[in-house]
Amino acid sequence: MEVTALYLNLSNFPLQNFDFRFQCFHMRLFLSIEFIIRSYFEFHQFSFFKTLNESIFTFHNFHF
Repeated sequence: MEVTALYLNLSNFPLQNFDFRFQCFHMRLFLSIEFIIRSYFEFHQFSFFKTLNESIFTFHNFHF
């Protein structure tokens, strides 16, 4: 919550760009979560990681 508020306060764009800024913040958050999942599964060397990764990106592209 504080990170979001700080990010929005540091941005001096007009209000019509709020959705775009939120999408950029959401994408950075999603990529960091995806990186954690990727590191975890590569560390444990699960063979179904590729299927899981593709399903995550399919879900993300479909809903966002």
